[in-house]
Amino acid sequence: MSLEVLDPGGDLAAQGIDLRLWRVDLDAARFDDDVPTAAEQQRAARFVRANDGRRYLAAHAALRHLLGTHEVGSAGANGKPALASPPPHFNLSRRGGTALIGLSDTHEIGVDVEPLQPMADADELAQLHFTPRERDAVAREHGARGFLRCWTRKEACMKATGLGLSLPPSAFECGADAALSRVQVTTAQRRWTLLVHSPQAGDDLVASWAVVLA
Repeated sequence: MSLEVLDPGGDLAAQGIDLRLWRVDLDAARFDDDVPTAAEQQRAARFVRANDGRRYLAAHAALRHLLGTHEVGSAGANGKPALASPPPHFNLSRRGGTALIGLSDTHEIGVDVEPLQPMADADELAQLHFTPRERDAVAREHGARGFLRCWTRKEACMKATGLGLSLPPSAFECGADAALSRVQVTTAQRRWTLLVHSPQAGDDLVASWAVVLA
C-alpha cells in the first residue's frame, strides 16, 4: 500500500478541527494518470540523483491524487502552496522515500517528517535552534528521537503559519515530547496560536503536524 492513513491523535473533532494525514511510500506509489507540471518536471530534472527526482514527482502526484485537482498554486509572502479556493488546506513534507501529507477543511496546516537515524550533530543543532527548555528536554531523552521530534514540531509550525525559515526556530517554543500542545508564535506583524502534535508514524519515522487556531 503506497498510501497509509495515519491517526493524527487527540480529540480533534470535539475542537472543531478536521485533520487527515497520510504516509506515502514514494518508492511504491504509482499514479499512472498523473501529469506533472512543466515546473515540476524541470525541478525533478535538477536533482543530482534520478531517484530523488522520481520521488519528488511521486510525492506531488500523491498530493494531487488526494486533493483531486491539479490547481495547486501558492499564497502568502513566502509562497506557501495552496489551492486557488481553499479548503481544503494542505501541506506536504518529503524526506527520502517517504512523504507525509495533511489535509484540513477547517484550518491552515503544516506537517513535517524525518527518518529516525543517528545524528552526531544533534547537540550542536539543538544549541543553535532550540530554546533552553527544549535543549534540556532533548538532552534528557538522549539519541536522535527527541531532537527530531522537536525539530519536526518547529517545522510544522513554521509551515502552518506560512512563515517558513523567515521565522527562526529558536524564536518560539513547541516542546520536545509528543504531547498535544498549544504554541504561541509572535512576530512584529502578528501573533499566532497553534495546536501541535507528534503522532505515531512508524518506528522508522518521526512526524509532527500543526494547525493554526488563531
